[in-house]
Amino acid sequence: MKHLHLFESYRKSKLVPNNAQENFLYKAVHSETGRYRRGSWGFDYSQDPPLVNVHGSVTIDKGRKTISGLHFGKVTGSFNLNTQDFTSVKGFPTEIGGDLVIDGNWIGSLKDLPTKKVGRSFSARSCGLASLEGCPEEIGGNLSVELNRFTTLEGAPKIMSDDSEVRCYSRGRLGDSPLVSLEGLPPNLDPEKIKATSSFPSLPSIPQDFLRDGYRMFKETGSWVPYYVKLDMEYSGKGFFTEEFILGKLDPVKIQKFIDEFPEKAIVMITPWAKTKKGSRYDGLKFPENLKGERDLLSDLGDIGL
Repeated sequence: MKHLHLFESYRKSKLVPNNAQENFLYKAVHSETGRYRRGSWGFDYSQDPPLVNVHGSVTIDKGRKTISGLHFGKVTGSFNLNTQDFTSVKGFPTEIGGDLVIDGNWIGSLKDLPTKKVGRSFSARSCGLASLEGCPEEIGGNLSVELNRFTTLEGAPKIMSDDSEVRCYSRGRLGDSPLVSLEGLPPNLDPEKIKATSSFPSLPSIPQDFLRDGYRMFKETGSWVPYYVKLDMEYSGKGFFTEEFILGKLDPVKIQKFIDEFPEKAIVMITPWAKTKKGSRYDGLKFPENLKGERDLLSDLGDIGL
């Protein structure tokens, strides 16, 4: 009986939230329709650690730095950080029915974010993110990730609505990295709804129209090779990206695959660039023999500056 009593005490100590956690939930959980109506929550003890499922929304006010050691499961409403003191996303909900807003919190990375699905919009403006890796896999609304430090959108949600708007300009203050590619976005978006204009136009950046055109090439071909070829030709050596970056994006295997799948497009898009790379690892690229005449003509036109 003594051992049974000790086990029961241990079990309860692990399952029942402490006073600080109860107080946190009482203040943070509210109705989806407003903060003056209370929401409800319950614990799923089948998970380790136990998950807090919320019927309603969660708003964490200024001054708080943690979620008191809790781990959230499904939140039917929104999950908002109305503070700028968080440095971690551990324990955040696994699924959110409304919006997920973490603006202004210097998270640095989303790799610990457990949220896989957001019903509406995801906003992580000015969070010190060097990458979108760890982003929710699916969002139903807009993606707002301005004023961070990434150079591409790799890691962005794989599933987004056709009419979703993306706000992703990254050069907002001195020291921020300029956005050089929209790679990472799913192919179903409207390029005109991708907002990539710097909030500080005086700082050097890749033009929004150039970025959008690259996304259009991707939508048309399913490949980012044409865009990176164009980026290398027009912006190499101007301080927007390193040689290591562009070499990684323009792998000969990827380029050859593009040539094989889109030979006519490759003649137009790749030939002028490949001509400037003679004596490099790209010498082994093979173009279709039946298009040799067109390729030679483009090469000759390039020689005379046309």
